[in-house]
Amino acid sequence: FSLAPSEKYADLIRDLFACYFLMLAFPYVYTLMAECSEALSLKLSQILHVTGAQIPDLLPIEKGKMFWWFRREVFPLLLYAFTHVVFNLVISCLIAIGPIVILSGTMMNFAMSIPAYFALLLFIWLWPAFWNVLGFFKNMLWADHGGLGSVIAAFVIFLFQLLSPLVIFSILKRTH
Repeated sequence: FSLAPSEKYADLIRDLFACYFLMLAFPYVYTLMAECSEALSLKLSQILHVTGAQIPDLLPIEKGKMFWWFRREVFPLLLYAFTHVVFNLVISCLIAIGPIVILSGTMMNFAMSIPAYFALLLFIWLWPAFWNVLGFFKNMLWADHGGLGSVIAAFVIFLFQLLSPLVIFSILKRTH
């Protein structure tokens, strides 16, 4: 707020309408991004025959054997659950700061904040699709049984799969 000349009131009204319409559109944009991400991820998982870790109803525990957390089939489940927790926390934080970013971008003229925010939201929503594609390549190399090279390549792709949000961010950072 300031004591500005009357020409600034036109800018204020324009910014007010821009903020209002962006606030109205934000839930629709978010819902559309979520639906597109889910549909793309589901279609890729059907085409590539890859799914995330399937959490079974019950893990049979044999007495006198290893602890349940040392079993081979538990590690991917825990890792997948951890990545989904991180994914959901990041999405929740981005949704929570959305109105603040829109307000600051329109009313306070932080011109870079709105495009950067939506680019960040886009790259986070692309994560499930990249997870499925990289999981396909990892499973293909792991099932190859071609020797030590295939196992090392599968492990490297597994690391890329875990770091796929950073890979997506680097790709989006290089594009305009």
